[in-house]
Amino acid sequence: MQNIEDIIRYESECGYVEFKSEQYFKNGFTAFIKDMMAMANSPVAGKKYIIIGVAEKGGNKDLIGLSHPLDDSANYYQAIHAAIEPEIQFAVKTVNVDGKEFGIFVIEGNGDRPYMMKKDTGTLKKGDCYVRKGSSQDRLIRRDLDEIWEQKAKRTAFDGDVLLSPISADETPLVVGISRFVVLPSQREARKIQNHITDLQIGSTRKSTWAFALQPNFYQGMDLEELTEHLSRVETTFRDEDLYEKFEKLGSKVNLLLTNTGAMYLEDVIVVITVPATPGLEIAPKQYYQGGALAAAAVHIASAGRNELKYPEVKLKGGMYEILQSLGTLRHGVPKKLFMTDLRIFAARELSSQKLQGKVMIFAKNLREPLEREIQIPFGE
Repeated sequence: MQNIEDIIRYESECGYVEFKSEQYFKNGFTAFIKDMMAMANSPVAGKKYIIIGVAEKGGNKDLIGLSHPLDDSANYYQAIHAAIEPEIQFAVKTVNVDGKEFGIFVIEGNGDRPYMMKKDTGTLKKGDCYVRKGSSQDRLIRRDLDEIWEQKAKRTAFDGDVLLSPISADETPLVVGISRFVVLPSQREARKIQNHITDLQIGSTRKSTWAFALQPNFYQGMDLEELTEHLSRVETTFRDEDLYEKFEKLGSKVNLLLTNTGAMYLEDVIVVITVPATPGLEIAPKQYYQGGALAAAAVHIASAGRNELKYPEVKLKGGMYEILQSLGTLRHGVPKKLFMTDLRIFAARELSSQKLQGKVMIFAKNLREPLEREIQIPFGE
C-alpha cells in the first residue's frame, strides 16, 4: 500500500486520482455511482483511485481521515452491479497514514469502456455516461466514443501472421506416401472364397484344399450357393478391415503446424482447410481401428472426456474435401499442431510426384477478417 500512501501525501487530483473529504453513505450512493463510472471511463491506463478522507482545494490538501468507519463493502459492490454496465471491477480497502484511516476504492482491469447507466438511479438516468478528464468529470460525447473505439481496435486487432507447415506424424516435413499395389483384406478374402468355389466346380483335390483340412477354415463344408453368397457380400463384410488397412496401415498421418508471429494470442481459433477431391486421393472421415466398430467403441469409452483422440471434422461436398478443426487459443511464438489426432490420407498411384494445392481459412475471435493461406501437399514414394 506504499504507493497509495504516497498518493495521499503528495499527489493532486488527476485522471486517475479523486479525493473525497466525506465518505459515501447509503442514501447518497448516486454520487458514488457517478464518480465510479467516470473514473472507470477515464482514458488513463492502469489503476485508478477514489480516496476518502482527503480535502483538496486550490492545490492545498487536508488529510482528514475517515470520520466514521467505512460502510460495508458489499453495499458498494451491490450499488455498482445494479446500476452500471458492463461490470466495473474494483476493490475496497482502508489504509492508515499518520495515524488516520482512509478509505480507498481501487479501480483496475477495466478495459471494456464505455461504462454507462443501465437503469434509472436517483438523478442518474438510463444511458447516462460520464468520464473523468483531468480533475473534472463530464458527460461522454461523440469524440470520447470515437477515441474509445479506436483504442479498442488497436488493442484487439491482430498485428501478425500465422505460418503454416504441413508435417508428418513424426513432425518431419510432409510427403504423403503413394500406395502403388494395394490388395485389401476384402480382396484377399474374395480370392480365398473363389478358390473354394473353383475347387467345388471342378471337384479338385489340390494340395491347397487338403491344407485347409489340416488347418480348419471358415469356408470348409460350405456348398456352392453359400460360397457365392459370401463372395457377393465380401466387400460389405470386410469394409472396416479395408478402411483400417487403407488409412491406418497404408495411408499417411498428416498434421499442420501453426506458428503465431504476432504479439498477441489468437483466441477461439477455428481452421478450415479445403482441397479438391482429386482422383486417387481419399481423406478418412474418422479414425479406424483394428477389429472394426466394436474396437472403436471400446477405445472411445476408455478415453471418455479426453480430447487427444478427437479427430477433425471431414466432409466431402461439391468435389471438395472440407476439413474443420477447433484449436482454442494460439499463443504467439509457440508452434502448435492443428489436429489433436492426425488426419489420415490415402494416396493411390495416380498422384505420384504430384502436388495438391489447398486453401486454409483461419478464424479467430480477435481477427477482424479471417486469414486466408495456401498450402501444398506433396506426394511421393
